[in-house]
Amino acid sequence: MSSMTSTSINSRAREMPSEAVSVARSEILEIAHEILARQGAGSVSLGGVARELGTSLPPLYEHFGSEDELLICLAADVLLEQTWELEDATPDLLVQAYAYRRFALEHPRQYRLLTECPLPSEAPPDGLRARPPRAFLEQLGPELAQAAWAFIHGMVELELDGRFPPNTDLDAAWRAGIAAIGAAASGSARPKQP
Repeated sequence: MSSMTSTSINSRAREMPSEAVSVARSEILEIAHEILARQGAGSVSLGGVARELGTSLPPLYEHFGSEDELLICLAADVLLEQTWELEDATPDLLVQAYAYRRFALEHPRQYRLLTECPLPSEAPPDGLRARPPRAFLEQLGPELAQAAWAFIHGMVELELDGRFPPNTDLDAAWRAGIAAIGAAASGSARPKQP
């Protein structure tokens, strides 16, 4: 009669079909975030995550019904991280704008996930579109806050795409844009009605 050692138990576990391997949701998300940071949203797939985890797809489908569901969870995580960074910044509009810009430049692939992938508009998951930047809404009101976001988003997109001419003073452009938005908010620069 042979006795089983821990080594033989471990080697038998490695021989078991990969479907028997249990995978935690947090492990899946961790690997998906790593793929997103390295290669972008277009490279995030359940199959790719399964390969990196050394398992097959069925254990992943226990947690995510589709790749879209996985991307939505990633987007919610990224948006919460961005929101926390904005909330940590002072409520000054320029500081908030720079925090938004810094996040996008430091995490371009994650930022692109938020801005380029279709996200659900009805009943978004916790965190997704949950807390718009406070400073913009409080200081500008909803319409001007949307205009400010369009300016900030547009500037970031142009910068990420390398669309500004060489030697452009982007900091000066940011200051001028935010100053114009601030002036509109204070009433000193009311736009003409079309």
